[in-house]
Amino acid sequence: MFKRPIAKGLAGLLPAILTVAVLVVCFNFLNNHIGKTVNILCESTIVALGGEEWAIEKCASLEDTIGFAPGAGVTEVVKTDKGEVPVVRFRLYALTGLIMAVILIYLVGLALSSFAGRLIWPYVERSFLRLPVVRAIYPHAKQLTGFLFAERSIKYRGVVALEYPRKGVYQIALVTNVGLKSVCEKTGKKMLMVFVPTSPTPVTGYTAVVAEEDVINLNMPIDQAFRLIVSGGVIIPENQTPENITISDLLPKKRVAELEDDVDKETEKE
Repeated sequence: MFKRPIAKGLAGLLPAILTVAVLVVCFNFLNNHIGKTVNILCESTIVALGGEEWAIEKCASLEDTIGFAPGAGVTEVVKTDKGEVPVVRFRLYALTGLIMAVILIYLVGLALSSFAGRLIWPYVERSFLRLPVVRAIYPHAKQLTGFLFAERSIKYRGVVALEYPRKGVYQIALVTNVGLKSVCEKTGKKMLMVFVPTSPTPVTGYTAVVAEEDVINLNMPIDQAFRLIVSGGVIIPENQTPENITISDLLPKKRVAELEDDVDKETEKE
């Protein structure tokens, strides 16, 4: 009686705890690596323009009015020819840099979405590609970011059964596209590009190019295919359930009885 409530409690709380943990890790990473970097650039710019004292005064007045200081004057001891002298330095909080970075990214996105941005940005990219080191990295980085932030989602064209890894054994595969041109020309066949997901995590798997004649088309929606894969074959769509055939008909009766006894014993323990 004690084991089952603990399992139910963990099943209910762990997703929320893991979600909060991931959000905290992401926030700390962005705050420490992006926020502080933007702050350094802003501080250096303000100091170079001679606006350090003005910025300190503005930050102090802002702190008094709304109780939140985006920056402040920090006293540091600096060694000079006359000895150690206290000097007020201008500092921004890391959170300020993170907010400014988000605003900057938003403005850049608006600029690139405009007509002028779409017209000018290709020339900027071509300028990057002329640099010896950058041209070896930039295309791959662009391909990765394009995949992660693409506005269109990945669309699967259908669900098929693929005979793999040996004859008589079939795996569930998702059709993603037509086959590669070189493979089609070499084999003289119509080829398909398929993604073969793994159970119980269908986000991982492998990609294969197979002949259209070597796959079996399954009359199954994509969401039902994912449920089938995640459940390890336990959840089968109704239209794919064989008629007049049960698991008892396929397994020896003795083995079915043993499995039922094991299930009853586990139920009694809980």
